[in-house]
Amino acid sequence: MASAAAGRQHLYADGGTVPLPWYDEDGVRLTDEDGRPRYAANPSPIGLTWAWVHVDADDREVDRGSGMLVCPIVVDGQQISAQSDVAEFYALLVGLRHLTRVAPGWSGEILSDSQLTLDRMFRAAATRSLPISWVQEAAAHRRLLGRLFPVTLKGHPRKDELAQGHEREREAAPARPVSRWNVLADQLCRVLVRPALEAYHAQHNGTAPHGIAQALADVLGTDAASPSDEQLPRDAGARRAARPGPGGRGLVREARGQRTGVCAGARRRCWHPGRRPGSYP
Repeated sequence: MASAAAGRQHLYADGGTVPLPWYDEDGVRLTDEDGRPRYAANPSPIGLTWAWVHVDADDREVDRGSGMLVCPIVVDGQQISAQSDVAEFYALLVGLRHLTRVAPGWSGEILSDSQLTLDRMFRAAATRSLPISWVQEAAAHRRLLGRLFPVTLKGHPRKDELAQGHEREREAAPARPVSRWNVLADQLCRVLVRPALEAYHAQHNGTAPHGIAQALADVLGTDAASPSDEQLPRDAGARRAARPGPGGRGLVREARGQRTGVCAGARRRCWHPGRRPGSYP
């Protein structure tokens, strides 16, 4: 298994968006053709979650971190869309930030189930959706660390794949490795979905657009479990949300208590469920 190279330590990182139920302008919750609830998930009107796990060469956990970015988010004076690729990159950035602080010169494998994130971090792929300060910080961390070996994992592995250590064989490409530590990072993100919804509600209490406020009341006002990726429609069209509008301030929260702050910038309103793209209350 590629992610268990002898003598190497590992950093696993994962990120995701915070889903929210869709409603139309009449307050009716939207469903797909099969009657399953539809969610605004990518981009999310609520925010992002992220997590990293540091594992030693003997496959034992050394440390972990997780947190969230709550909409509206602005970095470097520019709006940040709460997209999954942004969450994945930020998760890895925070993991590298931790390693630089506690173990300068650290060498090991960097593991993610996002090929795009690894390409952006190590292969100079386009970073147009990312803040320039994040890209520059990532480059600085790479210079301060030792040899880093990017490894692409298969996300959301099945039990049999975890037992084998890799995904089921593919005809077109070699089977990607899987890891329980990547599953843990994903779970750390999932448990932050409800806290992120609560943080958004507290930050925008009385000022959130009507559709978002109604969706929050539906999710937070019941004992039902918070929406997760497992509850989201599997087809990309049903999961696609309208893109958010311009401007905004971002609340940064980290579960480890390492950083809490508010990003400065111009105001923005998050996407209003049930309205056309670019339409605002």
